[in-house]
Amino acid sequence: MSEALQPEPRPGLRRWAVTHLSPVRRYYADDRVKGVKTRDSALGAPFEHVSLRSYSPPLASSTNGTAPRVLYFAASSELRWHGARTGAWLASRLCRRLSLTVVVVQIGEGTGDAREAAFRALEQCALEAPSALLAVVGTGDGAALAARTAMRARDSLESGAPQLVRQALISPDFALLIGPPATAEAEVVSLVARLSELPPTLLQRDAVSGTPDPREDLPELLREAAVAVRVIDYRPDPLCWAEFPRAVGHSTVAADALEAFLRRGLLDNGFDVVPAWNLH
Repeated sequence: MSEALQPEPRPGLRRWAVTHLSPVRRYYADDRVKGVKTRDSALGAPFEHVSLRSYSPPLASSTNGTAPRVLYFAASSELRWHGARTGAWLASRLCRRLSLTVVVVQIGEGTGDAREAAFRALEQCALEAPSALLAVVGTGDGAALAARTAMRARDSLESGAPQLVRQALISPDFALLIGPPATAEAEVVSLVARLSELPPTLLQRDAVSGTPDPREDLPELLREAAVAVRVIDYRPDPLCWAEFPRAVGHSTVAADALEAFLRRGLLDNGFDVVPAWNLH
């Protein structure tokens, strides 16, 4: 989008500072938005080292578990650099502005099966709030994990798996997103078939130059699979806006777009539009 393609000075210097200077890294990551509650929990064995940090509105207890929930899967680099503060700015912002619960899923590198752990986190959130609408958001390799979780949920609907109504993928890793079939029982099928029946999708990414390989053109593959998708391209930056909002010029624009996408699917009734077309 043209309004997002604003010049940003010396991205290489910012990347170096973030990588080597922890005070700079902490500053660029920004603090969590005030006025939200946090609660820490963990998954059961064998994933007891997977932690969940929930950001909830101050009056969340009065909603009786019906407020929508968003699961946030951060990139592995964000987990390494920020630890318990992973996703604090974005999660608290979405929580505060949309009055919903955001659960940051922290899957460490020592976790044996990250995809299984991610799906367990989704199941736990659904058990805690059985009437709540659910969505997933992810960045980098965490975006691939979010999409794989959506595939697993789709493949397991008949056995009572939670149903997702939205997914937002921020700079996803295509190879990790596609990968092998989502379950051991799934047959080897075409990419289009593998992506079919996923929830309406927001794809935020660096602008692509030239003609993409049709085998890796995720937006087009999603459209061919009849998945409602909105794509927003931003000026390429070595840092992710969701992780370092103070360092990336288009972070506010990108966060507003993500917020609007989730609001349409989780809070607005949508009866005045064709189903799943209300992406903007």
